Amino acid sequence: MVTTFRRKDGRWQATLCLGGRRKAFYGRTRQQAQARAEEYLRTLGLRPLPEPGKARVAFGDLLDQVLTDPTLRPRTIEDYRRTARHLEGLRPVRLDRITPYALAAVLHPLRSRPRLALKAYQLLSRVLRQAVRLGLVGSNPLEGLERPRYRPERPRPWAPEQVAAFLQQARGHPMEGLFWVLATGGLRISEATALRWCDFNFQAGTVRVERAVHRVGGAWVFCPPKTRAGHRVVHLPAQALEVLKRARVAAIQQALASGRPWQEEDLAFQAFGGGPLHRRAVQRAMRLMAKRAGLPAEGARPHLLRHGHASTLLSSGLGLAEVSRRLGHASPAITASVYSHALGEDRRAARVLERLLAEGRR
Repeated sequence: MVTTFRRKDGRWQATLCLGGRRKAFYGRTRQQAQARAEEYLRTLGLRPLPEPGKARVAFGDLLDQVLTDPTLRPRTIEDYRRTARHLEGLRPVRLDRITPYALAAVLHPLRSRPRLALKAYQLLSRVLRQAVRLGLVGSNPLEGLERPRYRPERPRPWAPEQVAAFLQQARGHPMEGLFWVLATGGLRISEATALRWCDFNFQAGTVRVERAVHRVGGAWVFCPPKTRAGHRVVHLPAQALEVLKRARVAAIQQALASGRPWQEEDLAFQAFGGGPLHRRAVQRAMRLMAKRAGLPAEGARPHLLRHGHASTLLSSGLGLAEVSRRLGHASPAITASVYSHALGEDRRAARVLERLLAEGRR
């Protein structure tokens, strides 16, 4: 939305709000200031919303602004676009005429799909909170509805001996190095598949995480890690480094054999024919390796190795802050909420009570 007014110095100012931030454009006339603001919006692929009082804004107008917000991560925008298909009925409705009943009518058919219902609620919340901030509505009609409940089922992490059996079975597989990075570095699959050979420091025994890759709209998109804490350097065990060294030598030999130059900026883990590995391809390979190793193949997916990595470290007594840093979580509180089963706080509390009661009996 563009808001235009005349300043005390005589110039006109057109102000727009994007992602909660304001940006101002100036001109000698109202039309000049508005034109500069609207030109800026067009460079971002956006169209301006009318000023308050000039016209009533439909839900779809503001939804489109959210779906093209340049401050959002590409994966988030793609997720929002898929969710927005279930909100099409609200598009032509004026924002000031949306009622809690109308929102409930949209969310009700999604009850049988709790995860989708929660995503739809979150997208509605983002659009309507923006409408309140812009002064397009006086209050948020979504506040009268209960937030859909969804609790994802977390797979039972593999025990260390199961991880060892899986890695042994994967020996010699083209994705062996990737599996070792996931299992011993705790990286997200999007972070691991974005790694280049230059991100590994074999002398220091570390890997530098500074980007991720996602499949968005049929194209690969590289972007920063999920959180600011996602930018990190992770130490790897010696066994993982040896596997990665062998993989690097094999990659160099393959490049020379194909007649293309070797570059340290090449992706460390590539799909057949080049390009990043798709998580579904990694998951298929994991299920095959798990089945051969006699492990449950149904739940075998890349995140299981990250999950097992964190659970093993926490169960072994490594500090919560250190594990959180390795995982790239925004705060240790997130790590604690996800991996509470591995912290062992109750067991330690019971031992303390046993000791205190024993001392009291003496």
